[in-house]
Amino acid sequence: MRSTACANSGYPMRKRGAAARREFGNLAAAQEKFYEAGRWMWWDHLRNDIRYALRLMVKDARLTAIVVVTLALGIAANSIIFSAVRAVLLRPLPYRQPDRLVQVWDNGPRAGGESDWVSFPDFRDWRAANRVFEEIAAWRFATLTLSGGREPEAMLGLEATDRLFAVLGVKPALGRTFLSGEDRPGRETVAVISHSLWQRRFGSDPQVTGRQVNIEGKPYTIVGVMPPQFRFPSSIPGDNYVVPIDLWIPMRTVPDLEQRGSHNFWAVARLKEGVTLAEGRANMNAIAANLARKYPDTNKDMGITVMGLQDHMTSDVAPVLAILLAAVGLVLLLVCANVAGLLLSRAQSRARELAIRAALGAGRGRLIRQTLTESLLLAAFGALASIVVARFGVALLVKLGPANIPRLSEAAVDGQVALFTAAVALAAGLLCGVAPALVAGGSDLQRSLKEAGARATASRRSLMPRSILVATEMALAVVLLTGAGLLIRSFVRIIHVDPGFRAANVLSVIIGLPD
Repeated sequence: MRSTACANSGYPMRKRGAAARREFGNLAAAQEKFYEAGRWMWWDHLRNDIRYALRLMVKDARLTAIVVVTLALGIAANSIIFSAVRAVLLRPLPYRQPDRLVQVWDNGPRAGGESDWVSFPDFRDWRAANRVFEEIAAWRFATLTLSGGREPEAMLGLEATDRLFAVLGVKPALGRTFLSGEDRPGRETVAVISHSLWQRRFGSDPQVTGRQVNIEGKPYTIVGVMPPQFRFPSSIPGDNYVVPIDLWIPMRTVPDLEQRGSHNFWAVARLKEGVTLAEGRANMNAIAANLARKYPDTNKDMGITVMGLQDHMTSDVAPVLAILLAAVGLVLLLVCANVAGLLLSRAQSRARELAIRAALGAGRGRLIRQTLTESLLLAAFGALASIVVARFGVALLVKLGPANIPRLSEAAVDGQVALFTAAVALAAGLLCGVAPALVAGGSDLQRSLKEAGARATASRRSLMPRSILVATEMALAVVLLTGAGLLIRSFVRIIHVDPGFRAANVLSVIIGLPD
C-alpha cells in the first residue's frame, strides 16, 4: 500500500514537471539563448573562423606559402613606391608654413631660352612694388674656396640676399643667419655654414661662431651653423646629381646685379597671411606689365610665373611617380587575380564540405564570412612579410634612385607607410576573397552535394568565376605589357640619339676660377 501511494503521489509531480517544461519551451534553446545574452557572439564567431582558417592554412602549407609570398611581393612593391611618393610629393617641406612659399621667375622670350630664372634688377623691382609677399629673396650658386686653419677646400655655396632664411623660416642650430641689410656693399662679410661642414672641418666646435675664415681670398666671419636636416636648395636645377650646399654668404657685388637682361638668379617668396596664390599671380602680372612698358628692350612680352615651392620642386618627377604608383597598383591587381584563382580552386574543392555545413544550419552570410576571413588572414600574413621586403626595397631605392629626385633620401617605412600597407593588404584580402566567398555563399545545396559526390568534372556554372578571373588577368597583363613595351621603345630611341659628338669617356665637372 505504501509503495502504491508513493507511486500515485509521484505521478502528479511528473505530470506537473512535464507541463512546466512544455510551458518553458526547449531547454537547449533556452540554454543557448542565455549563453548568447552574456557574450559578444560576433567575437566568438570571428575567433572560431580564425581558428578554422589557421587549421586550413597549416593543412595546405604549400598553397599558404605561395599565396603569402605572392601577396607580400605585390604589397611591398606598392609600399616602396608609396614611400617615395610620400617623401617627394606628400610630405610638407621642412620650413615654416610651407604652403605659403612660392617660386617666382620671369617667363617669356629671352636669351638662353625658357627657365625658372630672374634678373636681379627685376627682382629688386618685384621686392619694392609687390603687395602680396611677406618676404622675397634671391640667390645663385657659386663655387667657393674656403681656406684658413686647414688646407683650402672647394665647395658649392650660395650667394643670397639678406632675407633668404627669413623667407624659409628656418632657425640655425648655432648662432644666427643674415641680418637685414647684411647683403649691401660695405657691411661686414659674414658666412653661414652647413651642419656637415661644421662637423667635417671644424670638429663640431660649439665656439665656431665668430671665427674668421677666408672665402675666395677674403675674410669672412662665421655667424651661424644650420641644422643637419636643412637642405636648400636640394640640388642644382636641371642636373642629374646632387652636390650639397655647405656655405651661404651674402650676395657679392658683380656686374650681373645691374644687368636687366642677365637672368642668372632664382627667387623664392612667402605669401602674406590670407593672400591666395591666384592673388599673388595677379599682382605680379600687373608688375610685369608695368616693367614691360618701362623697359621694353629687355622686358617686352615678359611675364612672371608664381608657383608653389613644393610643386615647383616636384613638377618634373610627379608624373613619373604617379605612373609608377599606377603600375604597381596594376601589378597588385594581377597578384590578387592570381591569388583569387588559387583560393577559388580550393573553395571548389571544398564544395562538399561547404554544402554539408549549409545542411547543418550554416547560413549564407556565415559561409561568406568564413571564406573572407581566410583571405584576409592570408593578406595579413602577406602584409607582415611585405614590411620586411619594403624596408630592403626602400633602402635600395634611396641608394640607386636618380639623384635629381628631390627628397628621395627621406623615403622610409614609417608609421604612415605601415598604415598604407595595412590598407592595401585589407583591399587585397577583400579582392582575393570576394570570388571564393560568392561561390561559397551562392552555391545550391543539392547541386553542390550531387556534383561533389557524383561528377569528376565541374559544371559550366561553377567554372564561370574562374573564367572571369582569367580574363581579368589577361586584360591587366596586356595593359602592363603595352606600357612596358612603349617605355622600352622610348628608351631604345633615346640611347640611339646622336648627340653630335663622341660621348664615350667624356666627363662633366664644375670648376670655379678666382676672379
